[in-house]
Amino acid sequence: MDPWHNLLKLIRVQALPSSSESPSAQTRVLVVEDNPELNELLTETLTSKGFAVTSVFTAESGLEMLLKEEFRLILLDWELPGKSGLDLCAAARAQGVVSSILFLTARSDVGDKVAGLDSGGDDYLTKPFEMREMLARVRALLSRPSALTRTVISIAGIDLNKEDHSVAVNGKKVKITPQEFSILSLLMSQPSRVYSTDEILDKAWKTDAEGTDQAVRSAIMRIRAKIDPEQDSEVIVSVKGVGYKFGP
Repeated sequence: MDPWHNLLKLIRVQALPSSSESPSAQTRVLVVEDNPELNELLTETLTSKGFAVTSVFTAESGLEMLLKEEFRLILLDWELPGKSGLDLCAAARAQGVVSSILFLTARSDVGDKVAGLDSGGDDYLTKPFEMREMLARVRALLSRPSALTRTVISIAGIDLNKEDHSVAVNGKKVKITPQEFSILSLLMSQPSRVYSTDEILDKAWKTDAEGTDQAVRSAIMRIRAKIDPEQDSEVIVSVKGVGYKFGP
């Protein structure tokens, strides 16, 4: 029998948190765990707290979800079939994913913990664990600033303020349209992640004008001219056949 089976039954009865605590309805969480019972329990527990939870069972499915959607937090099992959680973490960070990552693993060696954190993880929870400890770790991670939630994003001398919709380059404000701001905000929220034209149209196209590939290209050219008028650095990079990203 799966060694998690009896423990999970006990946890489900004794430790499933009540729905009376403050919900986090707008917070999206991705659970990547190959154990079906633990995956279900994590999903149930987080959903009961008001989180919007998506769950998958492999690293490959996890990376696919991360490249399509934005998540504030990832609960990531280390020991996955095929690619490991460590592989997924490194690949996600390489793609510009800035979501907080909480590793879940039976590995308790200090060297393993260091490897997980060095790969881009934010915290580490050793199995077996209680749901209340998991929730405490989740709350702690969500209390930290994130590029997805912070009001001002500052990268490479460019300051983007989501409150007043302003952009400054090296401390000097530049005039930018609402449409240009929306696109730049999307790209800066996950620097180094490549966004396809379709993603930009879906997530950042705010005008009544028809959204086309050419319209996106024109908007990107205008943004580049405003934030890098000398064109002496690759602030917004075109990735041929794929899309656009912020940063080299």
